[in-house]
Amino acid sequence: MFHGAKIFTEYNVQSVTRLFDKNVMCLAIPGKITKISGREVLVEYPGENRRAFLGDDVKADLGDFVMVQMGVVVKKISAKEAKTSLNAWHVH
Repeated sequence: MFHGAKIFTEYNVQSVTRLFDKNVMCLAIPGKITKISGREVLVEYPGENRRAFLGDDVKADLGDFVMVQMGVVVKKISAKEAKTSLNAWHVH
């Protein structure tokens, strides 16, 4: 098993299970990458930081804004897109 798969399984299975147990829908809020260690990234959100796995098809660097689904970075977005989305959520 490669390192990324280990991160995904250990970190997210419990989180996803808790979401389904509560019948909660997961909505993505843009976050900013503040640390990269191999395929694992630390993503800063308003009020908290979370670990995520950098997917193979997403190229992102420190300071980039990303969208994360179920613990996997699925898309890099522009700072303008992130600001627009955060403003819509009334989060600054």
